Amino acid sequence: MTSQGYLAHAFGERAVALQASLDQLEDMGLGPRDEVVVGALLEVELNDGEPQLLAILPGGDATLIHVESRAITVLSAASPLARQLRHAEPGEVLEVDMGPRVVEAHLTRID
Repeated sequence: MTSQGYLAHAFGERAVALQASLDQLEDMGLGPRDEVVVGALLEVELNDGEPQLLAILPGGDATLIHVESRAITVLSAASPLARQLRHAEPGEVLEVDMGPRVVEAHLTRID
């Protein structure tokens, strides 16, 4: 394969990935959520630790952002943690795999 062919293939793959993210954004809509889905902002406590805010958004890559002095970790819906929490509702306690260990995740709030 030539370098031009390789680049064309890579750009094509990136275009497909971007279109999938755009489709997720369109499907996401506005307003509060009542379960863990794309667009949800959730508060979760892992092993009864400090509450953590997670935002499930297309293209999320575990970036940490700060909003009004609160740290929010942005995850994609395809991330291992988001997949394990998918469709959970506030008040649920789930066991989730965090690398080599299993932890208890208490979902305290979803916006």
